[in-house]
Amino acid sequence: MNKGEAIVANKMKNLNVKDKLAYVFGKTLGLMILIVVISLISLTYVSSRVKTFYQTSYNNVKLAIQSQANLQEGAKNMLHACLVQDAEVTPQRLEMARARFQDMTDLLQELSQTSSADAELFETTLGNMEQINSRFSEFETPSLAYDSEGAFRVYNEVYLGLFAQMAGNITSITEIEDAKAASLYTSANVIKWICFVLEVLLAAISIIFASGLSRVLGKMLGDGIYELKTSASEMSKGNFDIKINYESADEIGELADTMRQMLDDTRTIISDTSEMLEEMANSNFNIHAKMPERYVGIYDRLMQSIRKLNYRLNETLQNISVASNQVSTGALQLAQNAQALAEGATDQASAIDDLTNTIENVTSMATESAQNQAAAAQNVSRVAKEAAKGKEEIGRLLDAMEKISSTSKEIENITVSIEDIASQTNLLSLNASIEAARAGESGRGFAVVADQIGKLAADSAQSAANTRDLIAKSLEEIENGNMITKNTATVLEEVLNSMNEVQEIVKDASTASQSQADMLKDIAENIEKISSVVESNSASAEENSATSEELTSQSDSMNSMIEEFRLRQ
Repeated sequence: MNKGEAIVANKMKNLNVKDKLAYVFGKTLGLMILIVVISLISLTYVSSRVKTFYQTSYNNVKLAIQSQANLQEGAKNMLHACLVQDAEVTPQRLEMARARFQDMTDLLQELSQTSSADAELFETTLGNMEQINSRFSEFETPSLAYDSEGAFRVYNEVYLGLFAQMAGNITSITEIEDAKAASLYTSANVIKWICFVLEVLLAAISIIFASGLSRVLGKMLGDGIYELKTSASEMSKGNFDIKINYESADEIGELADTMRQMLDDTRTIISDTSEMLEEMANSNFNIHAKMPERYVGIYDRLMQSIRKLNYRLNETLQNISVASNQVSTGALQLAQNAQALAEGATDQASAIDDLTNTIENVTSMATESAQNQAAAAQNVSRVAKEAAKGKEEIGRLLDAMEKISSTSKEIENITVSIEDIASQTNLLSLNASIEAARAGESGRGFAVVADQIGKLAADSAQSAANTRDLIAKSLEEIENGNMITKNTATVLEEVLNSMNEVQEIVKDASTASQSQADMLKDIAENIEKISSVVESNSASAEENSATSEELTSQSDSMNSMIEEFRLRQ
């Protein structure tokens, strides 16, 4: 950093960031305004020079040139009027010369108002112009009279000298105006280059100054921000053994002060909490924070958590101490109860042995009863099976009787058919006898045959009637047999149902007897288990007695260890 930058940095040191930016912006803006002002001044000056050149010098030169041209045109028209003796052309040329001289007079008067030439020169020139106009009649008279010699004489004696003097004066005025125009152009050009160089110089100065300001500002802000960023990065990694050197009156400086304070508080809090936790690790719970005023915000929550942990552990250890004393007392009572339990368990074992013998006798009797019930159930089951077979035979008999009854009905139907055939045969025999009677002698043999057929039909009808009567009697007997068979089947079925019920009852009784025997066996087994449990309880009671003594010893040892902690009162 050079001397100028050091001066600027010293000026901006106590400014905040906003004022620093405003300072840099103001200085840069001032240089830019200065450049703009100089540019405007130079442009105004050049514009003024150009306007003066155009409106004055250029116009004056133009008026002088026009005056010179009018002088030449006027002289030429006068000479033309002398040479051309024409009634139409001569007056016209004279009028044109007069008009030129009048225009020239007006131009010179206008030029005298703005020209930089000497006033005396204009007085002489205007005086000559007045003579030219006033003595024009001396030339006009001989010219209109077509007196060429007289007109030339007047031209040579009067106008030639005036024209020469006028031409010289106008030339002088033109040269003066040309010189002034050249001066205006030169000065404008010089001013232009001066302004250009000045603007370039100011632009370079502005760039250098702005660059220096930017560099100073960037260094002032960038160094602080970089240092704070680096510090924050180290803090995020858990490194609080760092130092922040940046100092300034701006916001970054305030942030640096805040971070320094935060680092100091954090280091203090970490050191304080570490010492308290280390004291608790060394069995000292009677601890206090050295600087509780530093625990603010989220650190207060940390302090509260440490206090809760301290109080909880302290309370837990106190409760353990109380519980240890209670365990010691309970262990002594447990030893006494265990001894009493062992004695009771011995008495229970003797009573259970007696109960086991009784249960074994009952189980033996129940088992024998269950076996007898099972044999009875088997006999009833066998009888029921035989009855079921008889029922099946009766069923087959009923089926045979039904078939005989059906067959008898079919025979009855056949008998009816035979009676119908006999009736039809008898009718045919009757018809044949009638036809034989009609035939007379020739039909006598046929009448004998018809008579025999009629007898055969009558015998067949009688046999069919006898057969029907026999079948009817057989059907009645079969029906009676069916009724008896059905009644027998019904009675047999009722007997079979009763036997089935008896079988179920015997089976249930056998099952109940067997279940009772099984239950008695289970009771015997459970009693054996109870006996083993009682024996085990007796052994456990003795072990509990030994364990309670060991527990009392351990409780005393625990009390000794707890006494090593320094607890809060």
